[in-house]
Amino acid sequence: MVEIQLIDRSLMIAAVNREIKLVPSSTAIVAIDMHRGHLDMSVATMPTTPEDAERVIGNAQKLLGYARSLGVSIIHVKLVMRRLRKGGSETNNVPFWQALQKVRNENDRLTPGRRSSVNEHNLEGSPEPKSSRGLSRRATTSSITRNGSTALWGPTSTSCSIASVFVPSA
Repeated sequence: MVEIQLIDRSLMIAAVNREIKLVPSSTAIVAIDMHRGHLDMSVATMPTTPEDAERVIGNAQKLLGYARSLGVSIIHVKLVMRRLRKGGSETNNVPFWQALQKVRNENDRLTPGRRSSVNEHNLEGSPEPKSSRGLSRRATTSSITRNGSTALWGPTSTSCSIASVFVPSA
């Protein structure tokens, strides 16, 4: 195994943080895949561990609550799959997802030790694509739903003038 040396950059990070000035009206948080399909153990098809879900949701609630109190825009981006007529979902059209679905078994799952599925993940009309508790839409929030292979690919009708972006992701 390769040994990795960690370098303490805390002084540089502190100096950069002192220099950054964020203007709430031109700052946005883009929250990616903060939905029940990963974070709600009762419906998730690509779940995190329950402990990670609690940690992610708790930290996101703090971050988004603070951002909302400052008037920072919040944009939730999520990928929602449509069912295909021939069976399965849009993941069947993506070679990476096809390969992942084929190789998974009891020992090799998307989330080790947890039920997981590519073909059934975040299907349109299921509860999975809904935002996790406490992270839902409010006045300073927009939502972008994508279909296909990635939550970040393709055109969108959402436009805004943003100078600073933060991207928390599940």
